[in-house]
Amino acid sequence: CWLGSPIVQLNTNNKLFVRFKNSGEKVVTNKPVTLKINEQVKSVKEINVAANSYSVDSFSFSIQKSGIQNIEVVFNDYPITYDDAFFASFEVKQNEHVLSVEDVESTNHIAAIFSTDNYFIYTKNDVLQIDYSKLASYDFIVLNQVKEISSGLINSLKIYIQNCGALFVIPAKDINLESYNALFNNLGIGSISAIKTQKAAVQKLNLNEKIYQGVFVQIPKNIDLPKIEKYYPINFNAQRMHYDIMSSTTNTPLLSKFILGNGIFYIQSTPLDNSFSDIGAKAVYAPIVYNMALMKNYASNLNF
Repeated sequence: CWLGSPIVQLNTNNKLFVRFKNSGEKVVTNKPVTLKINEQVKSVKEINVAANSYSVDSFSFSIQKSGIQNIEVVFNDYPITYDDAFFASFEVKQNEHVLSVEDVESTNHIAAIFSTDNYFIYTKNDVLQIDYSKLASYDFIVLNQVKEISSGLINSLKIYIQNCGALFVIPAKDINLESYNALFNNLGIGSISAIKTQKAAVQKLNLNEKIYQGVFVQIPKNIDLPKIEKYYPINFNAQRMHYDIMSSTTNTPLLSKFILGNGIFYIQSTPLDNSFSDIGAKAVYAPIVYNMALMKNYASNLNF
């Protein structure tokens, strides 16, 4: 079984999809199936499965309290009773905690995305005043256009990612390349080079990525995608799988993602400055960044 959405929020309509297999020679008709969550009946329906085949059915539910949710799917298959129940669990959070680590050049783009949404508890800290011991309390951290990354912060961010954290790095207009490469080397993702001035454009959105869910009802024929004036070339480690979120006409994607063990690392190749790119002004940008935080745990949203 699997959830219809990568994230389940309180008091919203959700769906659980369940795959039923019939290994017998007879058609299964009108078999009652019950969905229970925390021992409460949430949905009941009858299913039909052809002989030697399978079917997929959905069950609607909503959650009123945060915490671990225990699922039980009960299939009435009398007289066989020993395998009539399937169990799984997932977590629903009251809030997600977002931290923006900022410098003097940091813009208000990230604050505009998260600070007005009650689901997110948004905090911003100056890069020179971070309490490293508290990083683990955040669900999503944005390294928001800081010029230099200290060795202490690099080590703390590595530990944060190793412990299921999600980090999004947006470079500043004038970064300390040595410090950024120290972060990249520590994470094993490659290296970043000096600014390259080259007009380019986003040519492809990787719509297979979950973070595009809900961004488009239907993709416009003439969608207004970001333009690039200059960027930081990123030389990806060939031994590390990365996923292009926004591909460009340069050799460096505008947005990329790495799965690093249990954590996620996002990298943007331009600052949020119009002299580099207009990405921050495009309608597609805010929902993508929003979903980075919202869907960081989609890969493991059900535990069996």
